[in-house]
Amino acid sequence: VTRASTAAPLPGKALVVFDPQRETIEAIVPCEDGHAQERSLLGQVGPLVGVGQVWLADRNFCTEGFLDELEDRGAYSLIREHDNLRFKPLEAMRAPVRPDGADSVVSEQWVQLKPRPDGREGVKLRRIRVELDAPTRHGESELYLLSTVPESVADAPTLARLYRQRWTIERAFLHLTVQLRCEVNTLSYPPAALFALACAMVVFNVLAVVKAALRAAHGAEVQARLSSHAMSNHMRSASQSLDEIVEPEDWQVFNAVSTVVMVQWLLEQAARVPLKRYAKAPTRKTPPKPTAKRAHDPKKPHVSLAKLLAKKAVKTP
Repeated sequence: VTRASTAAPLPGKALVVFDPQRETIEAIVPCEDGHAQERSLLGQVGPLVGVGQVWLADRNFCTEGFLDELEDRGAYSLIREHDNLRFKPLEAMRAPVRPDGADSVVSEQWVQLKPRPDGREGVKLRRIRVELDAPTRHGESELYLLSTVPESVADAPTLARLYRQRWTIERAFLHLTVQLRCEVNTLSYPPAALFALACAMVVFNVLAVVKAALRAAHGAEVQARLSSHAMSNHMRSASQSLDEIVEPEDWQVFNAVSTVVMVQWLLEQAARVPLKRYAKAPTRKTPPKPTAKRAHDPKKPHVSLAKLLAKKAVKTP
């Protein structure tokens, strides 16, 4: 259906719930319509919300409906403010505070959303202003966050610091795209593309469990030394070998074991892992040498590499 057009086909999109503490993907809301607005999928997110959870989201999800949904389900919000959201200030902005070693000044005030359609009063929110010393890559020097987390649980600087760690979500999707190939270029048929995305997310969670076992067996600091790329490549190559020598029914034993037994087995295997095999490549300690500017000679459109190498060998003592 796209052969007569040069427009790139969109195979779909998905809303993904990511747990940054466990580094796992908790849920996915797939949509085959690539032009669908992300907000149109928020209705399917509500049943995924648990009591006591803190939900971080970008300003695109800062809607009255979603904030009301989180409040009604006993969860807390920490969402960047959208310009279209309307609220009533309950107090003036408080005196700004600069935490020790921080690169921003933080202040806050209480605000309230408009009354709900059923007559209940609007949700009360903490509106947190973050004034950055250096602007973001988009040129923004101020961030406004809305949260229902009580002041007794977390102060404004803590919430601001927590939200600014939201970039770990982007890092997770970079890992999905580059190393786990969640976006297959040849798959434009929406069900197939979304299935490939879901498969990559399952593998992502498997890697998260492996990393957790390695941290438990070798210490939390070990993750900084491990290469996700090396681990992904080993999983890919090892799985092909296992498919050849292990029958599918031989894996059924893992379906019957309890969680406790599975955890013990994972820890035993993690203790035996040769960490050097998956170590990150060493970083360059010295700055790279400046690259010489190439000279262009229209009279010499090409050169003999063999002659150049021989000439260089003569000069080299």
